[in-house]
Amino acid sequence: QLWLYSAGGQLLTVINDGAFAGINWGLRDLEAGVLELVLPGDFDRSLLQIDGQIEIHRAVGYGAMKREGDTAFFIRQPRPSTDANGIKTIALTAYSAFELVDRRIVAYDAATSYTSKVGILWPNFIREIMDENFGPGAVDVARNLSPWLTIEGDTTWGTAYTKGFAWRKVLNV
Repeated sequence: QLWLYSAGGQLLTVINDGAFAGINWGLRDLEAGVLELVLPGDFDRSLLQIDGQIEIHRAVGYGAMKREGDTAFFIRQPRPSTDANGIKTIALTAYSAFELVDRRIVAYDAATSYTSKVGILWPNFIREIMDENFGPGAVDVARNLSPWLTIEGDTTWGTAYTKGFAWRKVLNV
């Protein structure tokens, strides 16, 4: 099954196996996963919102449905298409939540606490970057995705790290 959510996280519909023409997806470490989906041409396009999410759920044998890859894919490019037989379809591409980290930049001026960390344990360094760019620590309220994102608490282990990183992609930092 494919569970389709609005950009705000409301479940819109469940698409059962056989109700879509094709699917291809994959996940890799430190890269955005990609979902390519082909839907029938008469599928309700109003359900395919930019930043709407798709979760893949499946069961093995008689087991319970489980979300594959423990991720949602964010819709980017729904587009009408026609296959070689003239059958109209809707093709779309969606990316895993990791893509959000890849496309957002640290949009703060240099030499501020948001763009320069000194002597911070590297796991906590990563958490601070996430909190200030995606969580409640973000200056711009529109950057705060904390209703949909959980950032773990600090740890007491790891090597101390110092780095400046104004106007760079969050993933690269």
